[in-house]
Amino acid sequence: MAVDHIAFTLFYDALIFANAVTLSIKNSPSILEDIFLVLFNIEIKLKLYTYGPRKFASSAWNCYDCLVIYSATLFRLVNDVENFKDSKDEEMSVVFLDMVLTLRVLRLLKLLLSIPQLRLIVSTVIQIVPSMGSYALLIFLFYYSY
Repeated sequence: MAVDHIAFTLFYDALIFANAVTLSIKNSPSILEDIFLVLFNIEIKLKLYTYGPRKFASSAWNCYDCLVIYSATLFRLVNDVENFKDSKDEEMSVVFLDMVLTLRVLRLLKLLLSIPQLRLIVSTVIQIVPSMGSYALLIFLFYYSY
């Protein structure tokens, strides 16, 4: 299957990384956003066609990608149709866009978990986080007492 090929996976992993970089740029051109949305929609449609609805939906990453990409696409369409820039809902549209963009950046986690060495680091950090709370409390008590 073409969607299981390493070149397909690497191409879309590179797109996820490039998208995260462009999202971090404050004034990135909106045409780039449109290009990324089109390419990610193509990825979802290719996977859906190849795997079929049941097998596609059995992967949590596929469901997450659908939720994020389709919500970003829907927002982009609504934003273009209603032209939020001239209405009172501008703040609402900015908040929603920030939320969707944050979810899209979280797709980097998928990229991180696909590399075994990084997966080990991420799992180690996740295991360490609860004990860091104890250290933070101890430091806070020490700081508070002096």
